[in-house]
Amino acid sequence: MRIDLQEGFSDDVVEIYVNGTKVLEKEGVTTKRMLGLALSSEIEVPDGALDIEVRVPTKNLAKTFSVSSSDTSNLGISIHNGELKSITSKKRFGYA
Repeated sequence: MRIDLQEGFSDDVVEIYVNGTKVLEKEGVTTKRMLGLALSSEIEVPDGALDIEVRVPTKNLAKTFSVSSSDTSNLGISIHNGELKSITSKKRFGYA
């Protein structure tokens, strides 16, 4: 699964957990305004139902997104109005 951290990140610490196991931790995550992308990462996930928890401790944000690995090969995460939001797609997101 590809996870893209998209809009709203500014020198943030981001942690991502899949079914309770930490799979990614990055510091200094910042959205590139021209692209609308801060970070793109490919992670290994098991088949079936997934709980993907995204934590942004620098903004005191955390949210769990429930997805299916068979339906979701791309997960986009953004921060809008102080909340974590997600978008899913079977195709990769495009950035210009």
